[in-house]
Amino acid sequence: MTLGGRSGGWILASFGGLAVRGAEVAAKLSLYMLAARLLDDQQCGALFLGMSWGMLAATASRLGIEKALSRLLAAELAVGQGRAARRVLVKGHLVVLAAGVAAGAATFAAAPFAAASLFHAATVSSLRAAGILVPCLAIAVTLSFALVGFGRTVLSQILQNLSWPIGMLAALGLGARQAGDLLLVMAGTQLAAALVALAVFRYERARLQDDRPLAQGAEPLPDLRRTAGPLYVVELVQVSINALPVLFLGCFADARDVALFSVANRASMLVLVVILSLSLTAAPHFASLHRRGQVAELALMARRTQLAGLAVGGPICLCLALLAGTLLGLINSEYTAGRSVLVILAAGQFVNALYTGQDSLLAMTGHGAVLRVLNLIQLLAMIVLGLVLIPGFGSLGAAIVAAIVTAQGSVCSAAVIAVYLPGVAPRMAPPLPDYVRHLLVRATA
Repeated sequence: MTLGGRSGGWILASFGGLAVRGAEVAAKLSLYMLAARLLDDQQCGALFLGMSWGMLAATASRLGIEKALSRLLAAELAVGQGRAARRVLVKGHLVVLAAGVAAGAATFAAAPFAAASLFHAATVSSLRAAGILVPCLAIAVTLSFALVGFGRTVLSQILQNLSWPIGMLAALGLGARQAGDLLLVMAGTQLAAALVALAVFRYERARLQDDRPLAQGAEPLPDLRRTAGPLYVVELVQVSINALPVLFLGCFADARDVALFSVANRASMLVLVVILSLSLTAAPHFASLHRRGQVAELALMARRTQLAGLAVGGPICLCLALLAGTLLGLINSEYTAGRSVLVILAAGQFVNALYTGQDSLLAMTGHGAVLRVLNLIQLLAMIVLGLVLIPGFGSLGAAIVAAIVTAQGSVCSAAVIAVYLPGVAPRMAPPLPDYVRHLLVRATA
């Protein structure tokens, strides 16, 4: 395919993905607004805790396989390795299904203890529903990321990000008022999404029949385990950026503080959904261009993604900061106290938007080990800052922690790309300190 054809396809897919994410934002804001208005503090806090735990446990169950599949499938299909793609597709989903069922069963069994001893904002029924959610979410997200490897990025975003808020919003409209019931609805939407993805793979089966001869000098890709290992750490840390502050608040604060931070944090996702949509749309292009050795086109794709993220995400950050009180007041008049929380979170997301797509570029070009080290540093910063700030400052401390760690990840990714992929360095890439460079060399040797 020519550069112009690829660019045209990327632009259309980007607009399609942003349209889906716009619908997602509208659905989620409506969901959070109605949940805050219709549920009492106990049920609202239990809902957000159940969602946070379900997403964290589902991420742990995926073992990094979802991102590995998106990279390996795109790269293998780019050079006609259909049978190799099919093998990795089947193996990956079987492993995730087994791990998800095990994690869900453990969550269900531990619900009474967790509700009594750990999360006083949660209920036994909501945690048991979260246990049912875990395997459904794990397999649905893995299937959705596999669709990315086939270039179906818009459908992937619909199934992964839009299906569950619409389902939960409908359930609220039909009278559901218990956190456990809403979490079960979320689980049902993920089962439906998984079935849709399986139907698409059946339709695409002709692309998975044969392996073409590799070009001279082309090296085989690393196997699923080696690719997924580093990316597993990455996914755990990324979901922890959203989940751990909420879980810390669940341990050290009351249900209202949990709900206030959760609503403000999810409002800040207006920016993150743009970043994730553009990164996801570009991801298969990153993998295929790198696999073919087309460095100039890879650099152009990466810089277009970065510019698009800043152009769309930057103004959203400004609006969130200037209209924080108004936006939270629309959700619930009592949540206007969280305006400072939202302003801080928007600042962190602005830095994230400035370097849109850099972590995805590292993952899709085989630099997962480097990305793993960066994310472990993020996790350490989150735990230390969270234990220091959240017990004393509550939701404000949680916002400071989330903003710092979010900005840290994007800045470090950009600096590392300038070192490891100098021909693809992003604009405004900061220099990488020598001690970090030495740490990366030792950790990835």
